[in-house]
Amino acid sequence: MIVDELGHNLTYELQDPPHPYLICVSQSPTMPNEILRMRSEIATMAYIRQYHPSIPIPEVVYYDLDQDNAAQIPFMVIRTLKGEHFHDVFANDEALQDKKKILVILEKLAKIHTEMMKPSRGITLEQMGDIFQRKDKSNRQTFTVGPFIETIDDNEVHPDKDPTTLPSTSSLPDLCTQLYQSCESKSLSSRPNRQVRSTKRRLAGLLGLLQPPSSHLTKLSLFHTSLNFSSILVNPSTLDITCVFNWRDAHVLPFLMTAVYPAELRSPQSEWNLWVDENDENDGNDTDWLWGLRGVYEARLAKFDARYAGDVWEDEEVEKWLKIWEVVSGGVEKWTEKSRWIEGQLADITTTQ
Repeated sequence: MIVDELGHNLTYELQDPPHPYLICVSQSPTMPNEILRMRSEIATMAYIRQYHPSIPIPEVVYYDLDQDNAAQIPFMVIRTLKGEHFHDVFANDEALQDKKKILVILEKLAKIHTEMMKPSRGITLEQMGDIFQRKDKSNRQTFTVGPFIETIDDNEVHPDKDPTTLPSTSSLPDLCTQLYQSCESKSLSSRPNRQVRSTKRRLAGLLGLLQPPSSHLTKLSLFHTSLNFSSILVNPSTLDITCVFNWRDAHVLPFLMTAVYPAELRSPQSEWNLWVDENDENDGNDTDWLWGLRGVYEARLAKFDARYAGDVWEDEEVEKWLKIWEVVSGGVEKWTEKSRWIEGQLADITTTQ
């Protein structure tokens, strides 16, 4: 029977006879490249378990990603998880209003945020993209960085083929362009109106003019882009984080892409999701409280990684790239929504050249 939702997966428990395992299947099993996403998620969790064991993650004991298997659906089996969903324990943002509890949770979340970013001997980070496993010449399983899955055309890679044979990139402007082209190709079945065509031209022009970020912002690391209260299980008594999931949302990205807050610390009134601008909000005490929590999270990150002690949170270059990433990855709908911003950015670049 279905017992839970675990990020992108549905989990089933074995009841007759009972076993200490859960079977996980994708909530979108027919989505293009879904098997690749599952492969990367399994590889990323294996990497974390081996090289960052202090981060609690699901333990995968078996998987079968063959669509023609006996179950007729790709799946993985994990050990039964400990803890409860954060939002089941703290309903109606209770924890956000409890100073003692929220300080404990934010510290633990910040430690996980920075721990996964530490370099390890288990993988060489020279390209941006997603983690996969493959066998070396000695037939040993190793970890490697393959292309960013969202840039791969639908069904471009057969599930049995090694995705790391596809080209990847170390250039953030190139990655944004690849992501734009992938989103563009997925929208070809619908006829764009004049505004959409105009916005696409301007966005393509903007991406073609972008220069790489400053070198101090480009060191690559593994980062979980949806690390927030919705992707953790907690012990209600101790507030320990007992599990972090949604690892298909972990990618190898430059440092500047990691200067983001958990989603719950971002105001719904903000114009942007990734970058929080002080001028966007005017919610009075609620805004003051959220800014206070953001300040706590910044300080906890700085405690564990001194790079966050600098001005990355106010850096205009970081702001520009986080906004570009949000626009490009949002597809046609986001491009249209931010058309004026795109025009402004394009005008600013062409004026200074």
